[in-house]
Amino acid sequence: MRKHLSSFDKLWLKYYPENQAYNEMQNYFLDHNEYDYLCILPDDLIVSGESVKIIFNDVLLNQKVAKVLSGHCNLSMLDGRPNICLMPHVLDIDRSKRGNYVFPNSVEQARAGTNGKNLVRAGFAGFALMMIHRDVLCTIRIETDARANNLDYGCCVDLVLCYWCHVQSIPVYVDLRASMIHKKISDKEVHFSFAVGKKPAETIFEAGCCNSSADSRDMTSIEMCQATSMPS
Repeated sequence: MRKHLSSFDKLWLKYYPENQAYNEMQNYFLDHNEYDYLCILPDDLIVSGESVKIIFNDVLLNQKVAKVLSGHCNLSMLDGRPNICLMPHVLDIDRSKRGNYVFPNSVEQARAGTNGKNLVRAGFAGFALMMIHRDVLCTIRIETDARANNLDYGCCVDLVLCYWCHVQSIPVYVDLRASMIHKKISDKEVHFSFAVGKKPAETIFEAGCCNSSADSRDMTSIEMCQATSMPS
């Protein structure tokens, strides 16, 4: 995976509780004005070079409108449905009003529902290499749903982000060509592999490798962040 990301600056966030990891990530990004986009790479996602290229090219070609843009992946190793809900299906951050996710059965079904388009509007998209513009992160906090529901612990960071994008009329786009593999087994089994609390939290910055190509120069304006975390 690293070879596909060599041109990006990367911030590796290891063994943090979830909310703290995203706070550290967002604060670092906002403190460094050289970056235009934050790209979120969860630690259980396998990406391909083709997916990275598709997402990056989408951003370059649609910067004025694509402030939030993502690929897609399977919900889990036991559920192959893509982790997206097409518009107008938006989920509420209030758990009492949230309702159910409406996932397409396949990418083909999602594409058929949008007249064959590859770049589609989503009411919800998981963090499958999601790119978020600085303008969005200046007004929307990346966080769990704990605060919205007056809870000590929360979940659903991707849902919360997509909800606030909808409230602020910021379109969330998904490129159906950018397919990735989610290594999560299931909601019941995912927590057994966490090392949070067992090892000290660690933040590592890794500079991207630049060369003389135009693509590489453009890619240095994007920060890639990976968080190793647990719900908090």
